[in-house]
Amino acid sequence: MTGTSFKVMCCTICFILLTSMFQATYSQTEPQTDQNLNVRYVSIINLIANPFRFHDSVVRVIGHVRLSAKGVAVYLTKSDAEYELTKNGLWLYVDETMQSRVDGLDMQVCGVVGKFDANNTGPQGLWNGSFTKVIAIGPLNKD
Repeated sequence: MTGTSFKVMCCTICFILLTSMFQATYSQTEPQTDQNLNVRYVSIINLIANPFRFHDSVVRVIGHVRLSAKGVAVYLTKSDAEYELTKNGLWLYVDETMQSRVDGLDMQVCGVVGKFDANNTGPQGLWNGSFTKVIAIGPLNKD
């Protein structure tokens, strides 16, 4: 591991820890919920830091989607996606109906909606949880 990638990894871990401590200390509200679909709008930081809080829930996160030989995952930052820092990401189980939507999304900032499983940490147990059923995925527009 090079000095630069080690620094990026350390900074990302510190950022996640500090953010999760801040949220736990100062946030008294639940994540937003879409009442029609019962979707919980969750920060990817909150989902990574507190996976069992959202276990078996349908959640929506925003992150950097990465397509690789391993499969599909969503990461906190572009650097996490580029270097495939799996502990800063969530695995996506994409079925055949969703595969065509995912094919053009590599390294894009996307919204992901799906059923979250905190116990399923993807292939080889490398991620912090997984979306076992991806319901929707797509790029965010800047407009």
